[in-house]
Amino acid sequence: MSHLTRFWRAAGFALALCCASAGAADFATELADAQKGDTEAMHNVGALYAMGRGVPQDYTAAMDWFGRAARRGNYGSMYSLGIMYRFGQGVPIDMVQASAWYTIAAETIPKNADEWFIPRAKVAMYLRTADEVRKGLGDSERAAAAARAAELRREIGPVAAPAT
Repeated sequence: MSHLTRFWRAAGFALALCCASAGAADFATELADAQKGDTEAMHNVGALYAMGRGVPQDYTAAMDWFGRAARRGNYGSMYSLGIMYRFGQGVPIDMVQASAWYTIAAETIPKNADEWFIPRAKVAMYLRTADEVRKGLGDSERAAAAARAAELRREIGPVAAPAT
């Protein structure tokens, strides 16, 4: 998928999330694409479940879809898993897991992408959040988070850069 195609798809999806009229049709389209293996659609289905847009809010389903996309290299889903563990959405609060997912997301987000596609502010947010959560952990928790991040790196494997 080209950067331009990704941009327009993301822009359309963001617009749909902002509009109160976004509903079941948006969810059905994203779900169909997610079930075909599209990681962006998997992330979007997770977001729709997390927000309750077009489908009843269901953090457990959101965690499932974010997990599927994250394990296929989707940095947005990695970050979203960090949020869900940090704030106990669908799972008990687990700052070790949150730190590990934020760390992987910060490592994975493209840092040399065009400003219009992935703004530098978003990259900075990923890096800052990973650092903030890590600093809030005790020594043993920090070590556990680092070990979990290493485990996730092995599980996920190399992440390809976005298609151009």
